[in-house]
Amino acid sequence: MWKEKEDQDSKWAEERKSHQREEQAWGEEKRERDRKWAQESLSHQQEHRRWEEEQRDQDRKWAQERLSHQDERDKWNKEKQQEDNERAHERNEWEGERQRWADNVRRHQEEWEHWEKERNRVRWGEPQGDERCTAYETRFYTATLAYLPPSMHWMQACMETPIEIHGVRVDSPESCEKRGSNIVGRWKVNFDEPACRTYWETFSDTGCVSDGSRKRRIEARLENLRPEYDWVEMCATTPAEIRGTHYSGPTYCHPRSGWTGMTGIWEIDDESC
Repeated sequence: MWKEKEDQDSKWAEERKSHQREEQAWGEEKRERDRKWAQESLSHQQEHRRWEEEQRDQDRKWAQERLSHQDERDKWNKEKQQEDNERAHERNEWEGERQRWADNVRRHQEEWEHWEKERNRVRWGEPQGDERCTAYETRFYTATLAYLPPSMHWMQACMETPIEIHGVRVDSPESCEKRGSNIVGRWKVNFDEPACRTYWETFSDTGCVSDGSRKRRIEARLENLRPEYDWVEMCATTPAEIRGTHYSGPTYCHPRSGWTGMTGIWEIDDESC
């Protein structure tokens, strides 16, 4: 019985040792696990801190980018607002300029219409012919402006107002002058003036001008000449037909016995002289 008890004690001792060894092994395993867990936890914490640091860096960058973007947006909005204001100002100025231009055009048009209306009222009185003829079929006519607009210069009105003489429109006078309050125009009329139409009497051949001159002298007296006419000019401008050739006037004139003997002299080509 004692033997059994010793065996039992020995077995328990073995079991305790085995249990102690297992407990020791479990303790080792637990410490190893705790160590690994501590290392993993530390690694995780370090990684978490790195992640948090990266996140903070990223947040700072995003914040800076958002701030920079906001600054750019604010700057763009400011520039856009300034540009819009400038364009609005330009549009207002352009609209004002367009309105002023339209007002000027309308005012000029009204002034032009008024001026044209006044201009159309300008007219000449009845033209009066001079008694004295100044050249062949030519005399001067005089007329006075019947109306002169206050806004129009008298010389312009005189030179730009046409007149009708013998049914023919004449645009401008030869001259204008102011006689007191009257504006007088003068026209040189060289058509439809039969009273100023002088003519040549029978042509006389007086022979060669001189030997070898190859010129022959022809003479004729001027008819229908009156004492108040310009004798020399009437003679010089009266045309002639001599031996089939037209001459606008004689070579020269000679007043033989005064105006009643005004003679035209032609020196015409003649190879026989």
